[in-house]
Amino acid sequence: MYSGSLEEQMFFDGRQRTYPLYCAFAERLFRLLPETTLRVQKTQITFCNPRVFACVSFLRVRRKA
Repeated sequence: MYSGSLEEQMFFDGRQRTYPLYCAFAERLFRLLPETTLRVQKTQITFCNPRVFACVSFLRVRRKA
C-alpha cells in the first residue's frame, strides 16, 4: 500500500480521515502512470506527467457567475 512522503502526510494534518482515500488514489495513479511526479505545496498536491493533470486540494472552488 502507498504510504506517501512525510510532506504528503503533513499536508493532511488535521484531516486524517481523508488520507486513506488519497493513498488509494495515489497508489492507483502511480501504478497506471509510473513516470508521474508530484509536488507538495502549501495549498495543494500537484501530479505532473510532464504537465499538470491532477491536483489534490482542500480549498473551496467558487463558480463563476
